[in-house]
Amino acid sequence: MGYTGQRPSAIPLTTADIIDGTITNDDLAGSITSAKITSLDATKLTGTVASARMGSGTASSTTVLYGDGTYKAEPVTSLTAVRQDIAMLALYNAVSDNRAAYNLPFSFIDQFEDDTGIATETTVDRDSSGEYVSSIYDTSGAFVSDSQTSLLIHSNTTNGSTTFTDSSSYGHTVEMIGTISHSTTQNKLGTTGIAHNGSNGLKIPWHSSLQFDADFTVELWAYFPSSLGVSDRLISHWPDHHFSNGGQWFIRGDSDSAEAFNMAFGSSGGHSTTGEYFNTNAWNHIAMQRDGSNITVYINGTKRIDEACHTGTTGDRQYITVGCSIDGPSEFILTGHYTDEIRISKGIARYTSNFTPASDSSTTSATGTLISDTQTSSVATTKMSGVILYKDNAGTATLGTDLKIYLSANGGTNYTEVVAADYGAVTPLFSTGVKMVRLAEQTVTSGTTPVMKAVWANQASGSKETQLHGWAMNY
Repeated sequence: MGYTGQRPSAIPLTTADIIDGTITNDDLAGSITSAKITSLDATKLTGTVASARMGSGTASSTTVLYGDGTYKAEPVTSLTAVRQDIAMLALYNAVSDNRAAYNLPFSFIDQFEDDTGIATETTVDRDSSGEYVSSIYDTSGAFVSDSQTSLLIHSNTTNGSTTFTDSSSYGHTVEMIGTISHSTTQNKLGTTGIAHNGSNGLKIPWHSSLQFDADFTVELWAYFPSSLGVSDRLISHWPDHHFSNGGQWFIRGDSDSAEAFNMAFGSSGGHSTTGEYFNTNAWNHIAMQRDGSNITVYINGTKRIDEACHTGTTGDRQYITVGCSIDGPSEFILTGHYTDEIRISKGIARYTSNFTPASDSSTTSATGTLISDTQTSSVATTKMSGVILYKDNAGTATLGTDLKIYLSANGGTNYTEVVAADYGAVTPLFSTGVKMVRLAEQTVTSGTTPVMKAVWANQASGSKETQLHGWAMNY
C-alpha cells in the first residue's frame, strides 16, 4: 500500500489518503501518542520487542521485594535474590502442604516428609513425626506394615481411647468385646498400651489374608503384672471353638508352668509349651511362626520352640481374637494384663535366628552429617545459594558453628562452606519456632552435579538440640 498527494499531517489516515504501495517508516515520521491509537488492547500486540528498544540507558539495577517484606536494589544481571525468594516460597509451600522433596528448574527443595532426597545420614536421623533431621532423635520400635502384613494394631493414642484401627493395607474392622481401651498405665511402644480387665477383648472378622497355608508370623508385646491364668489367651483363631473344625492357632498361658506359654497350630492340636521364659512385671515380645514344616517360637528374641508342626491350612471362618476367646469360658480372658503392637504376617517367617526386639530409643550425638541427593544441572554451575529451615529445640544454635551448610557443584568432590556472615535470617513464618534463613550466593568449583551438606557440632540433649526442618539449593 501507499499514498498519493500531500503527506498526511495527522493520524488516523483516511481511505482517501491510501492507494497502493508501501508505507515506510519515513512515511510515519513524527510522534504517535496514545491518544492517537484508539481501542488498543493486548490482542493487538504481536511479535517481539528487541532488547535494543531499552536504549543506551539500560537500567543497571532493579528493586526486589524480599521474603521479609523489605525492598533492595539488585543488579538485573543477578537473580540470586529472586531465586532465593522462590526457594523460600517453595519451602513454605512444601511445609504447609506436607510435600516431599521436589525439583524446580535449577533448584532442589526438601522438607523431610520422607527419605526422598536424602543420600547420606551419619549419626543423624530423620524424625518422621516432626519431619526434621537432627543428631538428637528418638527411634520408634513400632512394627511397620509391608506387603506381607495382614493385620497391624498399634496402641499409640490417648488414655481411655476406645478406637482400634488396623494399620495394615487391608484395613480390617477391629471390633471391641466389652469395655476395652487404650491406657497410659502400661505401654511398650508409643504412648499407650491395650488394657485387659477380665471382661473384654478385640475381634477381627475372618478374612483370606488371615488364613495360613504356608509360612506366617504372629507377634505382639505383652505385659504381665503376675503369672498368666490357665489358658489365658493372648491371641487366637479358634474356629467354632474346636481344632477339628478347620485348623486352630493360639498363644495362651500354660497350666504346667507359671511363666510359660502354650502354643497351638494345626487341625489336630499340636500344642507346644515354651517353659518358664517370660518375665512378670515387664514387657515381653512373643513371636509364633511357621517356618517351613516347623513351628518356631521366640520369647524376647530367643528361640524357645522349634519342632515339627501341622502343614495344612488354618480355618476359614470365625474371628481372630485378642485377649479372649469368643464365647469361651472365663479363664480364656486376660485379666489385669496389657498388650501392645499386634502384628500378623502371611507368607513369611520373619525371624530366622535370635534377635533383639525393636524398642523405642533415644540417641544423642554431638556431631552429625546430612547430604542431599545429587542433582543434575544442564549447564556448568559456578554460583550456588540456598535457604534452610531450622529450629532451636533446646538452646540457641550459632549458624556456621553449631550447624554448618556446605554447597558443591561437582557432586561433593569440592565443598564450599557457607560462612557465618552469609546466613541471612528472615522473619520467622512458622508458629512452631521454625526459622527461615537465606544462604548468600557462594562461588563453587564448576560442575554439573549440585549437592548440599549439613554438619552438626556441639549438640547435647536438653541444652543444644538443633533441628533442620528443610532446605533448598539454587544452582
